[in-house]
Amino acid sequence: MKNPPKKTVDIDGVTFEMRPNVRNATNPEWVCLRKPLVLVNRYLALAPKFQGCRMIEVGVDQGGGTSFLLKLLKPQRLLALELSDEPVPGLVDFLAEHDKDQCVDVHWGVDQSDTEAVPRLVDEAFDGAPLDFIVDDASHLLAQTTATFEMLFPRLRKGGVMLWGAGQAPLSL
Repeated sequence: MKNPPKKTVDIDGVTFEMRPNVRNATNPEWVCLRKPLVLVNRYLALAPKFQGCRMIEVGVDQGGGTSFLLKLLKPQRLLALELSDEPVPGLVDFLAEHDKDQCVDVHWGVDQSDTEAVPRLVDEAFDGAPLDFIVDDASHLLAQTTATFEMLFPRLRKGGVMLWGAGQAPLSL
């Protein structure tokens, strides 16, 4: 009998459990990562090249992806945008414990297709510096995803990568 695929990843003392169809809250020691194994493996493969990156995550939900990206990539700066205007207590607690350098900046109540707010927040966070890594795991709807792509992809540096949350192939320059 074959061994089942590994469903957890441990990074710096935090266990990330891949449960793409379960919506559990994040806590400081255990994180429900709502991503399939194939996508997590893609992140793991890209991680060595993108340590200390400048990145954006669009779509925070319960904070599993944000927590995972913080621990995996140790970004210089991670701007996270979420449509819901309700901060997720588990993510807030996780960041208080694990983001001592305060590199993660979560903005709640931001529509991913807002052509005024998104560019303004990106400009404020990165001061014109090109982005290394972009993740769009928000609406999964064509119009909103297209708007996000049109706003963010031109800011991606040569050699940078843009991923979509559902695991589609990454785009890179």
